[in-house]
Amino acid sequence: EAIRPLRKELEKDKDELQRTSHECMTLIEEVLLEKYTPVSKMEAQCDQFEAMIDLQIYVFME
Repeated sequence: EAIRPLRKELEKDKDELQRTSHECMTLIEEVLLEKYTPVSKMEAQCDQFEAMIDLQIYVFME
């Protein structure tokens, strides 16, 4: 019962982190398009970042 508010807070944080990750990816794409570096490489890093966040949230929720 006491953990419910924490879960709600965590979901909010997760949404915010995903938004931040998306903004980060958009910014990275803009920079990379100027530098002609493969965007797919950076997308993979952003996906990895999101996976790490999801894993931390999963561990906390257990």
